[in-house]
Amino acid sequence: MKHMFWVALALVVGTGCEKKGGDVGTVATATSGELAGARSPEPTKPKYADTSALWALAPANATLGFVIGDGAGTRVLTTWAGMMTKLQGKPFAKKTIEQMEELRKQAGFDIFSADGYKSKGIDISKGFAVFAPADLEKPALLILPVGDRAAFRKLAEATVDKVGDREVDKLDKLVCTDVHGRYACASTVEEIDAAIVPHDSALATAVKALAAENRGDAELYIDASKMPKLKEEMKDIRQLGDFDTIGAALRVDAVASNLVGWANGAMSPLAGMIASTPPPSDLAGLTGNATSVFRVKFDPKLIAASGAPATIPVPNGQPISLVDLLTGDIQIVTAGKGILAGALLVKVTDPAKVKPLIAAVCAEVKKDSSVPVTDLVAKDDSCSGAVSLAALKDALGVDLPPYKLNLAVNGNLLALVLGELDLASLKGSIVDEAGSSEAKDILGGAHTAVLWSRNFGFDLSGLPKEIIDKINAQPDVADGFNMMNWSAAHVYDVAAGFSVTPKGVKLLIHATTFEGDPSDAKNALEAAFDLRANGDRAGYLGAMADIEKKFPSSLAARRAKLERLGTPIVGPIFGAAIGVGAGVAYFVQRMGSLPTPSAGGGFGSPGAVPPPSAPRPDKK
Repeated sequence: MKHMFWVALALVVGTGCEKKGGDVGTVATATSGELAGARSPEPTKPKYADTSALWALAPANATLGFVIGDGAGTRVLTTWAGMMTKLQGKPFAKKTIEQMEELRKQAGFDIFSADGYKSKGIDISKGFAVFAPADLEKPALLILPVGDRAAFRKLAEATVDKVGDREVDKLDKLVCTDVHGRYACASTVEEIDAAIVPHDSALATAVKALAAENRGDAELYIDASKMPKLKEEMKDIRQLGDFDTIGAALRVDAVASNLVGWANGAMSPLAGMIASTPPPSDLAGLTGNATSVFRVKFDPKLIAASGAPATIPVPNGQPISLVDLLTGDIQIVTAGKGILAGALLVKVTDPAKVKPLIAAVCAEVKKDSSVPVTDLVAKDDSCSGAVSLAALKDALGVDLPPYKLNLAVNGNLLALVLGELDLASLKGSIVDEAGSSEAKDILGGAHTAVLWSRNFGFDLSGLPKEIIDKINAQPDVADGFNMMNWSAAHVYDVAAGFSVTPKGVKLLIHATTFEGDPSDAKNALEAAFDLRANGDRAGYLGAMADIEKKFPSSLAARRAKLERLGTPIVGPIFGAAIGVGAGVAYFVQRMGSLPTPSAGGGFGSPGAVPPPSAPRPDKK
């Protein structure tokens, strides 16, 4: 139905947070002004909407509820409109702006203006709620952000009827009416009246008891224990746990955004094999100067339980048991300089047992002429070399330098270091560089899996000129990169942590922007990124150096410092994961553990390995 589109649109716009005790429409400006000057040690905590009044309406039979708090939409719309204003005049944003204008035309009103929604009867400052009973056949109660009832009737194509002496609107099988300032819909007027008056609601009581960290602008709560159909649909995840309650909350603010999801119930034995623990000190202590960190913890017995090979055969030696050798602690870090640089760190129980494995890898690569690895140097506890990128010349039209790699034992760690990175440069912890208390807790707390990154763009200005010219020759591609980099330049860091406890699971994703910085620092940072987008790398580096000196306590200065230390062009960890995965898959295949066919690829250049007949640069 046509009206459902507009209801959905209202939901998208109505996801944000309310500034208590002030005008929700001026949050971004107020935040910048309040924090002008020196930055406080901890960023201002984002505010979020109060959803209590809406949860109090949950019918007695409701087992599922989704609520967006009053004032939420105004905050998001103000922030979104501000970002669109910043894009004006950016050459690379021309198509994006044209697309936004097309959306305006299709909508028939200004989608970036509260007055535009008001003309359609929608008051974005009001909250939204939907409550459903156990069978989920139809909503028990629906609260819509309607301000002008007559205008909304036209938008939703509603008909008008009388129930007693009351005027009601009909939307499909629902009836809707104004009650105490809310536009409420249900199957009958009596159901609406029952929700509006004080009443007992198990759903509202359960939400009220939630910890503050699990609340937000938009909240979801499901009592699955009372929903047989939903329980049946969740049978596929019972290998992890039989969950009785499920919830999620989203907070959106100019300074930071936060998404949390959780499920509680009876956990299975599998959950015990991925139970959350704090990171080992030798891994946590090798994150200094990192651009990105990925860490995972599991019981090595899972390797055998999953059906994967539990041992690695070693030529002329005893097979190595992965269950006995690994602790289940793995970390990938990106840092350093160049197109791609990083390290894969695997904690082991006995470093002495790793040495024959390293020797086997080195010997296998050295005798395989199809692998573009040169200058191999084997030692008692390491194997180093360089990956030739000559195969990329035809595609890129430029010679790229060899890509370094080093596989070595470092204390109780097996370390694969890729690119221009000295493992010693990672000594220290990145926790103090995190942009929020949430990110610090994720990096240093007990989690099963952690992902943190403070660079989401691709610094194309650091590429060879020939490649930059090729990208610039395709305006759509160049504009796409610049648009992505512009968006990424507004976010300082993003942290995600997945935890497993005896009572349930939880996922937390937290993003921190530069909005908490002094306005001068923010403006200088945006100007620096504009220089980079225009190809002025020298000007960009000089501007970042100035930011680090002038605003030493700001997040902008931390980002500028990263430029001085060096960051891979491919900032996030995904490139490192691809390279590592290709190398591991190759070795396992060559050792005979997996009878997989050759699919090309190799260290650093998957899918681009020269044919076997091609001579290696170090072979005569």
